Amino acid sequence: MDKRQDFAFETTLSGKTYLKLIDRLQNDGWRIELVYLTLPSMEMSKLRGAERVAHGGHNIPVKDISRRFPRSLKNLLMHFSHHVDRTRCFMNSSEIPELIFEQQNDKRTIAHQDLYPLLLQESER
Repeated sequence: MDKRQDFAFETTLSGKTYLKLIDRLQNDGWRIELVYLTLPSMEMSKLRGAERVAHGGHNIPVKDISRRFPRSLKNLLMHFSHHVDRTRCFMNSSEIPELIFEQQNDKRTIAHQDLYPLLLQESER
């Protein structure tokens, strides 16, 4: 960040810790874009976790997935998408991710009318 070079990082978004960093970076002149990949359900997320372990990847306990999945979606919809300059949310359940919504500042544009309500529903679990 000190060299003012573009960078990216990955997070579950299950907490709000990065909101302060985002605000600080924006105050320092950075443009913040958020790309969020989701799955259609907590159950599919659990299956993906089991598949990852079966292929030698790290384990995430099912109870953690159950806690984090809706919290992450809620944080995206209620907090992070309103703090960054641009948000793009994609459904990542098939070979080619599908854009669900895009948001510039506080203006949200729904790109997929069928998947967006599912996202809202999953965020309230």
